[in-house]
Amino acid sequence: MISLSNKKILLITLIGRNFNNNYGAVLQAFALQDFLLSNRFYVEILDYEPEIERASVFEKSLKVIREKGFGFFLLKIFQKIKVIGEEILLNSYNQVRNQKISAFKSSTILFTEKRYSGYDDLIRDSTELLKSFDIFLVGSDQVWNMWNGEKDLRAYLLGFVKNVKKNLVCVQCEFGNPRNAC
Repeated sequence: MISLSNKKILLITLIGRNFNNNYGAVLQAFALQDFLLSNRFYVEILDYEPEIERASVFEKSLKVIREKGFGFFLLKIFQKIKVIGEEILLNSYNQVRNQKISAFKSSTILFTEKRYSGYDDLIRDSTELLKSFDIFLVGSDQVWNMWNGEKDLRAYLLGFVKNVKKNLVCVQCEFGNPRNAC
């Protein structure tokens, strides 16, 4: 029987040093990392910040007008104005919240030394990652959400781990669809 306690695990999840200060995502990543460390695995969380594929405001606006009509478009504009107003009121709360979550991440999460800015960056450095880690573990709710964008989805489907015999593990992954959210 092979002892796994000396294996190095790379955890790929929906947080990075400067990405995603969602309480649930951070606590889930921390809990999994803590569990693995307490079971004598060496584990680092990939410091990954996905590329956000964004269409221009103009392109999005035309698409909404074509598909839903001008009245719907105006309704969305007024809703967005309301949201921006609420965000201004909540700004100081969000700043404090983000500072606390960032401080928690800095003091408790063991991230990779290198920060990866998008899927292409992972591909460029994949040889080094493959040398450094024995197990690639992906996990978090919404991690396989098809609305995240094709490149991000490839990263979370471990598309950068190619043509090698490595242990690939999935924990608590979901194919979440925000259109069906409550």
